[in-house]
Amino acid sequence: MGTRPATLLALDVGTTEARATVRSIDGRVLARGHHRHALAFPAGDRVEIDPWELVRSMTAALQAVREHAADVSAVAIAAELGTVFVDAELTPLGNALCWPDKRSWREAGWIAAEVGRDSVYATTGRVVDPELPAAKYLWLKRNEPARARQARWLLSIKDFLVSALCGRAVTDETHASYSMLFDVRRRRWAVDLAFSVGVDPGLLPPVHPAQSLAGTVTAQAASRTGLRQGTPVAVGGPDGTVGTVGAGLVRAGVTTDLIGTADVVFHGTDEPVFDAAHRAVVNAHAVPGMWAVGGPTGTTGGTVAKVASLLGLDEDDRGFAALDELAASVAAGSSGLAFMTSLAGDRFPAWDPNAAGVVFGLRLDHGRGHLARAVLEGAAYTLRGALEVYGELGLSVGTVRVAGGGSRSPTWCQLRADVCGVPLVTVNVSEATSLGATMLAAVCVGLAPDLAGLSDSLVGVGVPVVPVPEEALTYGALYADYKRLRAELAGGLSFWNGRRRQPEGLARGDAAGSPMEHDERASR
Repeated sequence: MGTRPATLLALDVGTTEARATVRSIDGRVLARGHHRHALAFPAGDRVEIDPWELVRSMTAALQAVREHAADVSAVAIAAELGTVFVDAELTPLGNALCWPDKRSWREAGWIAAEVGRDSVYATTGRVVDPELPAAKYLWLKRNEPARARQARWLLSIKDFLVSALCGRAVTDETHASYSMLFDVRRRRWAVDLAFSVGVDPGLLPPVHPAQSLAGTVTAQAASRTGLRQGTPVAVGGPDGTVGTVGAGLVRAGVTTDLIGTADVVFHGTDEPVFDAAHRAVVNAHAVPGMWAVGGPTGTTGGTVAKVASLLGLDEDDRGFAALDELAASVAAGSSGLAFMTSLAGDRFPAWDPNAAGVVFGLRLDHGRGHLARAVLEGAAYTLRGALEVYGELGLSVGTVRVAGGGSRSPTWCQLRADVCGVPLVTVNVSEATSLGATMLAAVCVGLAPDLAGLSDSLVGVGVPVVPVPEEALTYGALYADYKRLRAELAGGLSFWNGRRRQPEGLARGDAAGSPMEHDERASR
């Protein structure tokens, strides 16, 4: 009797849905399951989720693959960015603070003023931003000191889910890079910086490569999920970064764009490349010995989904196909209608947490098609801005590999190629993050020697989508107009949105007082 072929389980826990996928070692999908979960919005700038709700969502997704789950050789998790404070028993101390949560704007301002933006970037490769765990922990110390005193570990959402499976606190190098507390050159915690910021380094979990072994499934987790007790669990990584691995970012010189709620745009390098203007972040990549330069953008795909909903279209493939038809019926430039997709602030390459979305130039003769095309153009302009940064850093981009939901649309891909003036190639992967997690699990247990070789066997690309010369020329002029419009609007919109978010009398970035002090006004 022959042995059963090895199978691997990928768990992709995103902003709104958990997905479980069982694959064979050659990449064939054997079973899929999914379960939706909802974020909480307790105030205008606060975005949370109950960590146990994510565990329940992940467990529910596993039910659809339960007959395969007990036989998998290894598990890997990829998850959205977010911060979870846990006690010594790995029990969450309240809700997770998700990446769009901007409550720690004041703490980020203190870090920028007192520690220094340049100093932070030179060590960590990070732009000082309220979404990052260092700022969020300082908010906790100021506003909920009792909860802060109970904290034993400062974890990412993915780290918490891994701990729920194997009972250990551990993080990966990329999530550590997102903390604003990691020495990205040396790939270790920046202890001196942590002390300067006001974070006890003892709160920071051990760091290991994404394909390393985090632990094995405990008896309790096995009874809850249907996984076999003792199943190896890989360390895993952020969903965007793991998605770039699934899209083939496994060697220096490759550029990928994972199109989801936000675009995740990265260029692979064999050494850290820093941006003097602090636009591009620098991550220790999931591939050992590699770095990824770029970052997650604002809500590009998320804004497209929002517009589809406002136009009365279903938020599924049928709805997006209808949106494509509307957009294709309108010429480049949307008859003067411009859409800035910063519904949750700006990240790479603009970096303004107070930025707001804008529909500009709306006239009586505009229809649904103009709005549909304008939002696709706005998202594409964000990608072009990212590619411009690469050019200034001397990073050559010949083609861009695209994956994720938007990559399935010929309209999106052609428009992005025309806007950016470079060819796009789609990968033969419907769920790049899931495949990337599968690859991490395979390498974790020795079913493949390394990620690069495994990518060569599993990831292929389609026919390049090349820019149409006339459209590219038109978009060159339109993009220049768009940049001027952004520059003229940015200050006022950031100020207006910031005034709506912040306590009266405090300007954006005001560093009045140390965040180590409890602030009664900010806690109300």
